[in-house]
Amino acid sequence: MQHLGLVSGRQLVVAALLLDDLHRPQRVLAARRSTPVELRGRWEFPGGKVEPGEDVVTALVREIAEELDLAVEVGAELVDPEAACWPISAAYELRCWFAHIVAGTPRAGHSHDATGWVRPGDLATMDWLDADRPVAAELLRQWASSGAAPTVASSGAAPPLAVTTTTPNHSNDDGGAPCRPRSG
Repeated sequence: MQHLGLVSGRQLVVAALLLDDLHRPQRVLAARRSTPVELRGRWEFPGGKVEPGEDVVTALVREIAEELDLAVEVGAELVDPEAACWPISAAYELRCWFAHIVAGTPRAGHSHDATGWVRPGDLATMDWLDADRPVAAELLRQWASSGAAPTVASSGAAPPLAVTTTTPNHSNDDGGAPCRPRSG
C-alpha cells in the first residue's frame, strides 16, 4: 500500500489530469478555485491531501468524488522529470495521475466556482496555481512531443501522454518511499 499522508516531513497532495477520452484525449479538465481568497480565480488540476495511512490512488479517487462528484479510473502517473514529486512549498509535495471519468458530470464543489475542459494550446496561457504551472508545462511538453493528440498504446512503448485503460497495479512498487529530492 502506498500510504504516506506525510513524506519527508511534507504533506502529500494528489491531483488528477482528467482526460476527456482515454483513446484520443483532446482536453484535460481544470477547476477554478473560489477559496481561499488568495487562490480565488486561479486554475488547478483537481485533487487534495492524502490522509495519514491512506493509499495515494485511493486518496485521489476520494478527492475527485468529494470535489467534483465524479467517479474516475486512474491511469499512469505524470512524473516530474526532475523528481518523484512536484514541489508545492516547504510543507507540501504533489503527485499527479492521468484519469478518466467513468460516472458523473464535472461540477464545481465547495472550493471551486467553475470547471472547464482545456485544450493543449490553452495550457500555457491559463492562470494556474503556482504548483500546477510546471505540471501544465510538462503535460503540454509531452502532448506536443507526441506529434498529435496522444493515444493509448496497445503494446510496446507508450507515447508520452498515453494512459492505460485498465486499472494499474498501485501496490507499493516504490516502497512507499518519500519523493526524491531534485537533482542539481
